Amino acid sequence: GTTFNYNNGTVFVVGLGSWLESDSKKQNQMFAYGIQAGVNLPVGDAMTLTTGVGYYNIDSAGKSAFYPDDDFFGNSFDPVTQTYLYSYYELEAFGQMAFNIFDRPTIVFADYVYNLDPEDNNTAYSLGFKYGQAKTKGTWEFGYSYRKIEEDGVFGLITDSDFGNGGSDVKGSVFTGAYAFHDNWNFTTTYYLTKNGIDTADPKDYNRWQLDLNFKFK
Repeated sequence: GTTFNYNNGTVFVVGLGSWLESDSKKQNQMFAYGIQAGVNLPVGDAMTLTTGVGYYNIDSAGKSAFYPDDDFFGNSFDPVTQTYLYSYYELEAFGQMAFNIFDRPTIVFADYVYNLDPEDNNTAYSLGFKYGQAKTKGTWEFGYSYRKIEEDGVFGLITDSDFGNGGSDVKGSVFTGAYAFHDNWNFTTTYYLTKNGIDTADPKDYNRWQLDLNFKFK
């Protein structure tokens, strides 16, 4: 695939085109693409608003699952033909506000996606915040987000594999924290408190705790 990126500090545009399956001998050969554009705007002297829209095209209706062959990652499928019921023509709107509280960087954000193909169970959203920045020695940060991904809100194969064990039809909270014990080194902890299969009669709890050691090159 290929990508392009334009950013002049105020206006930005990002595009992507990629094959999810490029083998012409297979039934589910598919090319997906997307574009995202937005602006960074000062709000007064101490805030910056980033906002924009996006569109993503994944023409999956009637195609079989990718890998493994029987896993549709929460999306609707025909149990007889083992193919996707819908395509994923996704409209996105997003926004982020950056400012300082007690001289610490703070971000508040929201993201909303609407799939044009199905008539219901076709949205996804996330909202949350991050306070602080674990960058130089002795600094720290923590954050929280809530996410809900309906069954056909997004293409489940390429969602965050840590959130609800990956895929769509999932909702829940993500708690994060980090501490920099040296410049460009930090410990990060993330806790996922989620349920998957939320559109079924028996949703399942899926909780995950992660610890990471991170190093950033200058």
